[in-house]
Amino acid sequence: METGDLKGALVDLDWTIKAAPADAASWYFRAAVKGRLKDMDGAFKDVNQALQLSPTMIEIEPVR
Repeated sequence: METGDLKGALVDLDWTIKAAPADAASWYFRAAVKGRLKDMDGAFKDVNQALQLSPTMIEIEPVR
C-alpha cells in the first residue's frame, strides 16, 4: 500500500463497509489501513470480520 492519505482512505472504506457490510475485501483493506495508522486493535477486529465473511480469503492470513 502506498503512503498517502490514509485517513481519507479510512473514511472511504468506512463508507464502503456501511454500503456493503458483507464485502470481505473491504474489511481486509480497512484492516491494512488501520494497521498503517497504528490502530492494531481495530485492524485485528477488521481482519477477524473479513475471515468470518470469507474464511478462504488467502490474502488475509499474512496480515493476521
